[in-house]
Amino acid sequence: MSSGQKRYEALLALRGAAMPDSVEAEGTSWKRVKTFKHDFFAATGLYQSEKDASLAVLKIFRPYHYYGIPYGLLSLFQASHEEKVYRCLQDTGHVPRWIGRIGKTGIMHEFVPGHDLDYKSPVPEEFFTQLETLIKMMHERGIAYLDTNKPDNVLVGDNGKAYLIDFQISWVQPPFPLSIITAPLFRIFKDSDFYHLLKHKRKFFPSIMSKEEFEAFRPWYLRIHRIIANPVRRIRRDYLRKVEAAAERHTEGGDKH
Repeated sequence: MSSGQKRYEALLALRGAAMPDSVEAEGTSWKRVKTFKHDFFAATGLYQSEKDASLAVLKIFRPYHYYGIPYGLLSLFQASHEEKVYRCLQDTGHVPRWIGRIGKTGIMHEFVPGHDLDYKSPVPEEFFTQLETLIKMMHERGIAYLDTNKPDNVLVGDNGKAYLIDFQISWVQPPFPLSIITAPLFRIFKDSDFYHLLKHKRKFFPSIMSKEEFEAFRPWYLRIHRIIANPVRRIRRDYLRKVEAAAERHTEGGDKH
């Protein structure tokens, strides 16, 4: 294997290996249909039940270290963290049904037929009402989503309902009395959720707020984050493109930057 291929595979969650052909959950076997995405932190794929042909999504967090950094330990926490959030929100009707843990770092939930939030595809205003209600419920339960800025984490179900997925970076308030210490941070996180929700809504309904009003509404910490994060993101993507270009073989679902 060439050094370029080794470098590329080291950047993938499963080190270049494919997702499992089948897994066991809910007393039946689930067969892999395809791999959606395979990046540094996780590999995600679509699976079908042999029992009733229902579909589910399997996400396997990186189980391996990376040049001595114990990402496998972090992945154990991430899998447990996502399970906790999914279970906490099952009664809302706006997150996929939780199925179970797969291995040490895998989680499985139902597949929601629909599509990512796409600015080219219109949605009814009630969609954002549902999304706002869900986020408020999360906040009441001590959870901040923190990933509302990504439209591919917001699903428009074929049934017209709003769904959220991917809770790996969501914030969960610690129990009392630690929750008192983290309350100011939680308040910032909640404001960030609503800001990005408004950003998406304004894309579809620009009349709700002028550009100047929206710019003034942007929190100060997001302005600082943009100044710092954008150059770092560009450097990271340039490096990843070089690594991907040097690889002779690309894993199914492998990120392209």
